[in-house]
Amino acid sequence: MRKLWIFFYGSFMNPNVLAKADVRPADSQRARLDGWDIKIAPRATLVPSDESRVYGVLARVTHPDLEKLYTKDWFGFGTYLPEAVLVADSAERFVPALSYIAWETEGGTPSIEYIDNVVAAARQFEFPAWYVKRIESFSSGT
Repeated sequence: MRKLWIFFYGSFMNPNVLAKADVRPADSQRARLDGWDIKIAPRATLVPSDESRVYGVLARVTHPDLEKLYTKDWFGFGTYLPEAVLVADSAERFVPALSYIAWETEGGTPSIEYIDNVVAAARQFEFPAWYVKRIESFSSGT
């Protein structure tokens, strides 16, 4: 079955979280998305920002996998919609991919479990230390 490149940046970077939805991506690797920033309130989404970058996981998944992840309102605050992005993969090659963004969020502080899932993936994929600290900072609402 055909697999698409997807850029994950929140808890879906974590293979354990994806396994709960019976999604097992292929070719997972660290990636960077320039021109966007991450917002976690209470779940992760992306916001355009000329002065920022987001680290995440570039992986290949099937259309049925995407339906499992994004047709369900997992978090109770709205829909994530696909956006075409250009990410730098682990070898610094630019790869066109989809990323799913919640353009409307309810706000609020994320749970410790949510941040722990994101941080665990960030460490597994060896994100820069400053970026891991940035993710951790969302647990305090700063």
